Order: sequence, then structure tokens, then C-alpha cells
Amino acid sequence: DLKNGKIDAVVLDELPAKSIVAQNDDLMILDADLATEEYAIAVKKGNTELLEAINATIARMQEDGTYESLVNAFMPAGGDSEIKIPDAVGTEGDKTIKMGTNAAFKPFEYVEGTEVVGFDISMAQQIAQDMGAKLQVEDMAFDSLISALDAGAIDFVAAGMTATEERRQSVDFSDPYFKQQQAILIRAEDDALCNKPEDLSGHKVGVQNGTIQVPIANELAG
Repeated sequence: DLKNGKIDAVVLDELPAKSIVAQNDDLMILDADLATEEYAIAVKKGNTELLEAINATIARMQEDGTYESLVNAFMPAGGDSEIKIPDAVGTEGDKTIKMGTNAAFKPFEYVEGTEVVGFDISMAQQIAQDMGAKLQVEDMAFDSLISALDAGAIDFVAAGMTATEERRQSVDFSDPYFKQQQAILIRAEDDALCNKPEDLSGHKVGVQNGTIQVPIANELAG
């Protein structure tokens, strides 16, 4: 919709924005100082046992270098072309834990061939392995994730999800595992007309439903 002119800008997280620009030279990122958000894993409210297990794995990964290895693999300095997907960590056990995600958010979760891969997937494999459980990944619309969690269709959500106060009313969040700034994507041809966020007032700004970018876009568009 941005490229065909139906909307004038898109608000999204910085890393996916950079990935899109790398593959589309007719798009660019507008220079703007927007909010920074922290990603966390969501579990059903009151599921303390799973939450503690997830936090333990996040802490262990940060201590033993696994976290840094995943960052280097999925977020290389040279951009998406240098991503090296790590070998999948084998997950086995009598119990299966279901991870809900939306595989349209590279490098955190995306489809490569027929497989859903990404930083969050590799992290979930670590969680499952530490729990002695088998991991099952469920790909669905982003705005369906919390309702699926509440219904028991999935056990946790790892989808580049920001731990907002509004979401905390419905789910419990793990310790934060990643911090990222927001970005504005525009057509490169519009650079002269739109060179600061205030220039988007009165224009159509697109976002993904159910994300933290919705209020940001509303404020930008006026």
C-alpha cells in the first residue's frame, strides 16, 4: 500500500524497516526520534511456573553467551544478506509447549522456505530445551495472539511484542529481552516533501493492527 500510494508512510520497528529498505531502493526511513520499546514474552496471566522457566532461560542465555550469538546471527552489521540462521536446537520430551507468533517480522520471526525461523524461534527452542519439552510453533495474525493465549490454544507468545501496561491487564510478561526504536518508512521520492515527522500531519499512516505503533501513527497523522 505504501509503494502504490494508498498510504503515505508506515510506522514499524527499526530492524524490520531496515530489512524492507535493503530490499526496496524506492523506500527510505525518515529521520525521526521516536519511542523505544522493550520486547518480552507473554504467558497466560497467573502461569507463574512457565514465566519463571522463561525468565531463567533468558538469564542463562545472557550469561553464557547464547543471547549474544543469536543477536550476531540474526542482526549482523552487514544487514539481512549476512544473516546466518543457527542450527535448530533439538527439543524433545513428553510435554509439548506451543509458541504463538506472527511470522512476518524479520529478523525476529519470518518464513524461510517452509520453516518459521528467527531470533524469537531460536530463543523459544532454548526455552523448550531447558524445560525438557518439545516446541511447537503456531503462526497466526498478530492481533489474535493474546486471545489465543487466553483461550489456551498456545502457551506463550514470542512475537516482538512490547510489554505495554494495557497488555499487562490481560497477560503476564517475562523480563525484557530486546530493546528497539520505532521508525517511519516513506517513499524515497517523497523525501523532499516529507523530511520530518510533523510533515505527516493530515496524511495516511499505516501500521499493523494490535501493535504499539497504532497510537504513534494516530498522533503523526493528526
